[in-house]
Amino acid sequence: TLELKQLPSHLKYAFLETNQQLPVIVSADLTKDQEASLMSLLKRYKRAIAW
Repeated sequence: TLELKQLPSHLKYAFLETNQQLPVIVSADLTKDQEASLMSLLKRYKRAIAW
């Protein structure tokens, strides 16, 4: 399993796959809609960013 480090309060982990796979660090200040849009974009291009 992947051991995640504690992040500063302005950041949080989001995951591109279920079961907490492919973690990315995003701003904790994003709205739910902004985070959903970002995750959708990252999922679409995850091959380009070498996942």
